Amino acid sequence: MDYNEYWKEVRSIADGIAEEARSGDNGTGEDCREWLLEYLWETIDGHQFVIYTADSQDVIRHSPNDNYSAENFGAESIVDEDGHIKWEAIAFGALYADVMECLDRLSMPDGSDFDINDPNPEPDDEPEPESNTPALDAALERVRKQTDTAYHG
Repeated sequence: MDYNEYWKEVRSIADGIAEEARSGDNGTGEDCREWLLEYLWETIDGHQFVIYTADSQDVIRHSPNDNYSAENFGAESIVDEDGHIKWEAIAFGALYADVMECLDRLSMPDGSDFDINDPNPEPDDEPEPESNTPALDAALERVRKQTDTAYHG
């Protein structure tokens, strides 16, 4: 896939999710925000862009959020215990973040912002452990090198 195809699909996913939200009836009785986050998660998790390795590598190449999984779930989420890169997990985080950012730019029919972010975020009192940073940096560097090698020889 090329850059334009990727971003067209990101917008299509966001538009589909927004349309579901605008209909106002998710049929579950859940809070709309909670339903949206779950719906987004399931949509991205089953998308071909994160299921197939070649597509996953394209997502990583086109997304500015290629570090989302590592930053939110830790280095172990992107590299397994044998040192193999989890392309699909990295692509999942990138696509998830890209769709969320796209949703944040949309508006509801009444003109209000379509904000999927938590309206009452809890403060992050605990800083990331220092020992995680070198492992995370090393894992991200390996991913970037392998992605560059795969696409630039």
